Amino acid sequence: MRRMLVAGTQMQCRNRLRRFMSHQKRMVRPHTPSLAQMTRTAIDTLSQDPDGFFLMVEGGQIDWAAHANDATLVISDVLALDEAVSVAQAYAQQAAVAPLIIVTADHETGGMELRLTPSGALTEDGPFTMPDATPFWVTWTTTSHTAQEVPVTAQGNLADRLVGTHENTHVFDVMRRTLFTYATWLPVICAE
Repeated sequence: MRRMLVAGTQMQCRNRLRRFMSHQKRMVRPHTPSLAQMTRTAIDTLSQDPDGFFLMVEGGQIDWAAHANDATLVISDVLALDEAVSVAQAYAQQAAVAPLIIVTADHETGGMELRLTPSGALTEDGPFTMPDATPFWVTWTTTSHTAQEVPVTAQGNLADRLVGTHENTHVFDVMRRTLFTYATWLPVICAE
C-alpha cells in the first residue's frame, strides 16, 4: 500500500478532513438516544449494585468535531456532555454515598480559540451567541491534537485532590483512591 503525504494550506487540509469525515461511518445526528439518556439508563442500572459502581461517560464526538474544526458541532457536543453531567449530578444529590464526579479531557484538539471580535481568519467560525446574547467567534490553529492543558472539574469524595495543575495520571490516582480502600491503594513493597 502506498501512502501519500498531501500538503497544502491549513484551509485546504481542513476542507480535505471535512470531506474525508463526511464519507466515514460515524454517528448520525441527532444522536439517539442522547448522551444524557444513556447516562441516566446506565446510572439506573448500575446503582442497583450494593457494592457501588464505576461509570465512564465519554463525549467522544467532541474530538471528531474539533478535528474537523467544526465549531457548531463542538458546541453542540459539549452541551450534550453538559446535559449528561447534569444527570450524574442529580444522581449524586440523592445518593446515599456521595460519588466522585470528574469531568475532563484526555487532550485538546484543534487549538480552538474563542474571540469576542471577528479576526477575519480563514479558519474562523461564527458568529455564535452566548446565553447573555454576546456574540463570539471561534478560530482554529490545527486539525490535530495539541499540548494545551485541559480543565478538570470535580465534585464529591476527594474532589479537593484535583484542584490545581497536575500530570494527567494524577486523575487516575484520585480515582483509584476513591474506588479502593486506602489499604488496597497503598503500594506493596517487597524485600528479598
